[in-house]
Amino acid sequence: MPPTPSLKSVDKALAGIAGLASKSAKLSAAEKRELKALALKGIKPGRQGFSVADRARCAWLIRKAGPESLPNVKTPRWLRRLLRLAENPEQGALVPPIRAVPAQDPLARLDKLVPLRGKLLSEGQFELQRLKILADPEIGTFGVADGIDPLDRLSKVGQHETSGTITADQAARVTEQILDAA
Repeated sequence: MPPTPSLKSVDKALAGIAGLASKSAKLSAAEKRELKALALKGIKPGRQGFSVADRARCAWLIRKAGPESLPNVKTPRWLRRLLRLAENPEQGALVPPIRAVPAQDPLARLDKLVPLRGKLLSEGQFELQRLKILADPEIGTFGVADGIDPLDRLSKVGQHETSGTITADQAARVTEQILDAA
């Protein structure tokens, strides 16, 4: 049976990975700040360092960020498997990413939803679908890696607000997410 790594080495590895993963475009601005704070907390010794809840939250955020490779970070093999990272930086991902990037912009899906309002969908069904689309975590970061201009997306948000598809509060929330991702 292989030796079990010490908790101190696991915390150091998690902190190192968290520092690298905090730059991911898949995370919201608040999640990036939280992951950076967890990375700083993880390198502190003793009771100032990670708690069990901090380790779990840090691992969840790292998996959400989904870094495919992490150079220069010595990580136990079982931890790499748990976080679904590549065994070697040169090797591809060990397992597929946790969440695939959506093929279609959530704002474009909202465009398709509008004509169905009152015809095929009742007002309640429309509201439910609108909330699902607006809750999509990719709504702020869609197209960032592909070079889509955030200002084009912001103008689309403005069009939806003026047409009454989304409320002013919802438009403000989406605008903030887009600006944070840019």
